[in-house]
Amino acid sequence: MPSGTRGGTKLTDARSPVPRSTPGGGRTVRRTAGRAFGSFFLTALTAAVCLGIVGAAPVGTALVGTAVAQAPPVAVDLPKPEPAIPDAPIPEAPITVARLRQMLTSLDDNAELDESTKTELRELYTQSVTRLEQLDASRASIQQSEQLIREASDENIAAAKEQREAVSDMPELALPENAPLDQLEQQLEQAEAKLAKDKQALTKLAAESPRRDVRRAAIPKELEDATNELAEAKAKAALPLDPEVGPLMRSARQTLERVRMQSLEERIAALELEREAYDASDELLQIQHDIAAAEVADLAKRTQKLRDLVNAKRKQETDEQARAAERQATAAQLRVKPLAQLAERNAKLAEERRQLADDLAESSGDLEEVRDKLAHVTEQYDRTKSKVQAGRLSQSVGQILRQERGQLPSVQEHRRNMHLREPLRTEIEFTRYKLQDQRTELTNLPQRAEALAQQVGSAGANGMTPAEIEAEARELLTTERDYLDKLIADYKAYSQMLLELDEAEEDLVETTSEYSNFIAERVFWIRSASPLSLADVGPGLDAGRWLLSRDNWWRLGGELLADMRRNPPWWGGVLLLTIVLFVFQREARRRISQLGAEAERGSNTRFVLTARAAIVTLYIAIPWSTVVMFVAWRLWQSYTSWEFVRAFARGTAAMTGVYLPLEVLRQAARAHGLAESHFEWSPNVVRALRVNLRRTIFLAVPLVFVAAALEGQSLEPLWSASLGRVAFLGVMAIAGWLLHLVFRPHGRVMQELIVRRADGWLDRLRWLWYLLMLAGPIALAVAALAGYYYTAQALSLRLLVTVYFLIAVLLLRGLLMRWVLISRRRLAMHQLRERRTALSQLPATSDGEGASLAAVDEPIVDLATLSGQTRQLIDAVIVTAMLLCAWLIWADVLPALLILKSIPVWPGATELSLADVMFAAAVGVVTWVAAKNLPGLLELSVLKYLPLDAGARYASNRLARYAILWLGIVAMRHILAVDWDRLQWLLAALGVGLGFGLQEIFANFVCGLILLFERPIRVGDIITLDDVTGTVTRIRMRATTITNWDRKELIVPNKELITGRLLNWTLSNQVNRLTIEVGIAYGSDTALAHRLLLKVADENRLVLKEPPPIATFEGFGDSTLNFTLRCFLPDLENRLTAIHELHTEIDQAFREAEIEIAFPQRDLHIRSMPTRIEQRLSDAATGSNGSAADKAATDKAAAERETPSAGDSK
Repeated sequence: MPSGTRGGTKLTDARSPVPRSTPGGGRTVRRTAGRAFGSFFLTALTAAVCLGIVGAAPVGTALVGTAVAQAPPVAVDLPKPEPAIPDAPIPEAPITVARLRQMLTSLDDNAELDESTKTELRELYTQSVTRLEQLDASRASIQQSEQLIREASDENIAAAKEQREAVSDMPELALPENAPLDQLEQQLEQAEAKLAKDKQALTKLAAESPRRDVRRAAIPKELEDATNELAEAKAKAALPLDPEVGPLMRSARQTLERVRMQSLEERIAALELEREAYDASDELLQIQHDIAAAEVADLAKRTQKLRDLVNAKRKQETDEQARAAERQATAAQLRVKPLAQLAERNAKLAEERRQLADDLAESSGDLEEVRDKLAHVTEQYDRTKSKVQAGRLSQSVGQILRQERGQLPSVQEHRRNMHLREPLRTEIEFTRYKLQDQRTELTNLPQRAEALAQQVGSAGANGMTPAEIEAEARELLTTERDYLDKLIADYKAYSQMLLELDEAEEDLVETTSEYSNFIAERVFWIRSASPLSLADVGPGLDAGRWLLSRDNWWRLGGELLADMRRNPPWWGGVLLLTIVLFVFQREARRRISQLGAEAERGSNTRFVLTARAAIVTLYIAIPWSTVVMFVAWRLWQSYTSWEFVRAFARGTAAMTGVYLPLEVLRQAARAHGLAESHFEWSPNVVRALRVNLRRTIFLAVPLVFVAAALEGQSLEPLWSASLGRVAFLGVMAIAGWLLHLVFRPHGRVMQELIVRRADGWLDRLRWLWYLLMLAGPIALAVAALAGYYYTAQALSLRLLVTVYFLIAVLLLRGLLMRWVLISRRRLAMHQLRERRTALSQLPATSDGEGASLAAVDEPIVDLATLSGQTRQLIDAVIVTAMLLCAWLIWADVLPALLILKSIPVWPGATELSLADVMFAAAVGVVTWVAAKNLPGLLELSVLKYLPLDAGARYASNRLARYAILWLGIVAMRHILAVDWDRLQWLLAALGVGLGFGLQEIFANFVCGLILLFERPIRVGDIITLDDVTGTVTRIRMRATTITNWDRKELIVPNKELITGRLLNWTLSNQVNRLTIEVGIAYGSDTALAHRLLLKVADENRLVLKEPPPIATFEGFGDSTLNFTLRCFLPDLENRLTAIHELHTEIDQAFREAEIEIAFPQRDLHIRSMPTRIEQRLSDAATGSNGSAADKAATDKAAAERETPSAGDSK
């Protein structure tokens, strides 16, 4: 079969017939597999075409990808075609992307197909288009590989070697030193442009070899995948066709399978030829890289020389202009003053241009330096990325990455340079505009010269005629114009150079940051050493002998003596300071005890005692650290190349960094020291800290010196990985032991910490906190043992800095709390003195109350008296500062976590990585903490000082909390890449379900939002709901809390407050009216009663003057004359007190005025009585002889008729 027809299909092959040799040698004919399948597909496709013509002639003809050439119309009873012979295939129309797209378009016009069939056909045709595009890409790759093989012929390689030799032996071109400055600047610009272009080509050539290494590593896997997929496709094609599938569907499936196999065959061939081309052209690529590097180096040298020549020429020209201008100024001073002013101005312009030439030369050098750095960093970055992509992250590569990271340019320095150049560029542009204005004034030189001559006068000066003055003025003005033109051009060039320098530094900062993050992302996960084993015993012993070598220590002493002789002032000053620090140590310790004893008194109101104690504590802690740090600094400044000196300097610096914070904390924990007497820490906690810190310092500091010193030497890396690692493990063991002693669940310190928080989170999870504390040192030790020593060191350093920062924050918080405590204690003492003074002015009573004043004790106020808001504000500020500083400490380590993005949680359309899940979880935690604390901080720091009532502040607080929660949820959705288009249907269905099941919950939530926005009730309002009156204390998402006057809390759903009726006493105005009814006896003076009521209301301290009180005579009652007093109160807080006081004062005023407050009275008229009683009364009246008892009963009955009973009066 011809090469142009593969698999029985006519395919156009535009490749040139270049013989392809396999790695074993010889020529092979490729792509013969699949021809039998081609005949099979051709037969099936022909049958499908015929059936398509019968079933749907207009559409079928347009949809079928191939057709029999010159086929006559056929009937329904079409004979079944015979199988095609592989050696003589039937010619077909080629399957192209355009043809398939036409089929896709035709589907929309076919009304006979249902929508599901159209959808499946569209998917099949789309996959076929994709496969054809892959086929074209494979053919393009084959052509490129064949081109590489042709170019890598023996003749081309020999010619390239000759060119390399010629380039290396090429003589240096002479520079046109006599050319004018303008021409040299033009040549320099052209040379710089060509150099930049050649550097880009060299960078591309340098990146080609690592790219090929990556491809070589990936080709075997791609070949295996393509071969397996081809076998799978062939097996699928051999299966019998489904008879129930229609002709169009069958044709589309057959087309897809055919183009799929053809694409895979071309892909396999392209991969094999790509590997062959790389093997054949590697030598030529290296030669081309050598030639390009030599040309770039030669061109860079020439460009630098040309740049130096331009700077020298500009310097020479500006110097000559300055000297000429100075001569003109000197000559003009002897003649005419206006001419002298012109000459002086020209001299200033020349001097300014000479200074600008120096700035141009300096900026040019800076620009070239930045570009070189950028090229180097870019090249290193590309090479490193290629190594990483090739999967070669070995221990040696990790060492290289760590070294390169330490050699990267300083990003902060270049950012600072860009920031400093901003005002310079603004000043340059302003100067340019000013010079441009001066240049505009020199447009008409003759007129200016003539005006200057007229200004001097017709008589001239110093023997000069007006014509001579005009001529010289014209010459000076012409010189000024030329100077201005050149100065403006130089400023323009300077501004452009600064702009290019900013762009180059910005690219350098961006590339360096990206490269640094790239290294940090991977270097933490590469072993820096082998796992610790017995093989490290030998290097460890060698390291110990090196550290303890007597010769090294003698030489170290010699270095220190030599530095003393070179810098006697430094050593003398430090010696004097050391004497001062050590001499007064005993006195400082005694002073700490005295200050503590004074601070422990409850009447102490002097914060200066705490400040002095802090200074003395620091004084006691720093002597040894000062001496050791000074020695380390002097050794660093010695600039010696001797490794032991540099190792000793690094070790002592690290040792001091560990020792000083621990020693400060230990001294703060002295008996009667800063922590115990001033911060009021528990004596048990202070004693435990003091004892354990002393042991830790004694054991850990020497090990820190050993580990840091061995890490700082470069003689033998195995020393740090052996003895240095063992010392590091010892430090971790000591740290774990210290944490165990301090934070063990039933230890003394933990018991003191949880004594005030019993049954809280700290108490219930004490074992969890304990295990988390121990997990840090244990994890770092395990990492170091496993070979991740660099990772363990970096993490331990940042953990140590974080712990020391927490110690500093803890001490600072103690100082702030002490200051607040002293301030409140001072205020309490002041109020007590004022109260004593007021009480002493009162006369003493008979029982000796005045004499008891002296026995009143002074108040002792502890930390519990601190305001909750003040403590919360201080803690919020401290936590914010801690978070910011923690970010600064851990910022350069966080990129290492980006490696987790390569670990998928589960695959899908959008792959979710472990880093995304962890980041989303961190955002959730931060959101929860922020929603809990930030609104309170906002209220304390901002809302409290705004003209807002308590309800408005509460509403703002709640809305801010909801906003923070919503932002957190949105951020988490974005991090997790949750597609809203897919999620909205789930939320809609969920919303419908919850709407029926939890409709009351949602209704209450919405009503809660309405309450916060519309604010018909607010926190602090007094409302009446049904028969309950109380104060609104909380408005939450579901319900509102009302506290009644019995201090009982009523939980009311928000819906009832919106849809029901309630009375708000304080909605728009808290002024309320108080009504008091008073009844006086008949016959009393009503005018006097009216005046007394108004007087009592006016004199009451709680009653408002506006609106004024009103007293009215309301009417005549059954037993009383009814009066009503109406007055207004400013709020409801003192309503009961006002009622009590008004009642008491009204009663007292009426008593003094002898106005009776009458009680109800009733008159009883008897119309009939029992017969027995009536008979007795009658007998008594006639004087009959009765007993004394009967007479008494008769008298009592008569009395009852005259006086009403007690039950008739209230």
